[in-house]
Amino acid sequence: MSPKELIESLPLDEDTRDFIHTSRIAISEIIHMKDERLLVITGPCSIHNPKEALEIAQNIKTLQQENPHLYVIMRTYFEKPRTVLGWKGLIMDPNLDGTCDIELGLNKARKLLIEIVKLGIGVGCEVLDPIIPQYIDDVICWSSIG
Repeated sequence: MSPKELIESLPLDEDTRDFIHTSRIAISEIIHMKDERLLVITGPCSIHNPKEALEIAQNIKTLQQENPHLYVIMRTYFEKPRTVLGWKGLIMDPNLDGTCDIELGLNKARKLLIEIVKLGIGVGCEVLDPIIPQYIDDVICWSSIG
C-alpha cells in the first residue's frame, strides 16, 4: 500500500489536524523558551499492544490535566532498530510471530496514532526508516531521529 492509500483509508478530520498543528506550535514554543511549560515525553519504550497503549494514553491525559505546567507528549515508538535478534516492532511485525506483515503494521500504527491524538494527547515517534514517516508523519507532533 502506498502512503497516499493508507492516508486516504485512515484520514484525519479537521479538528484532529488542528490539534496536531497546535501541538507542534506549543512544542516549538517550549523548546525555544517562549512557553514556560515543561515538555515531557513519556510512555513505553515501544508499543506492541494498541489496547494497552490507549490505556497509557488515558493515564497521560490525566497527568496532563492535573499538571497544566507540563506539556506531555506520548512516546509511540513502533520500530526496534537495536534489536539484532527478535521482534522488530509493531510496524515490521504486528502479529509478533515473524510474519512481517508490514502493511498491517502500518495500518495499526496509523490507527493508534489517530486514536491517541483524538484523546488530546500529542504523539512522538523515533524516526528511523526513511520510508515509514511518509505513512504517519501528518499525525506525529514531535519526533526524534534514531
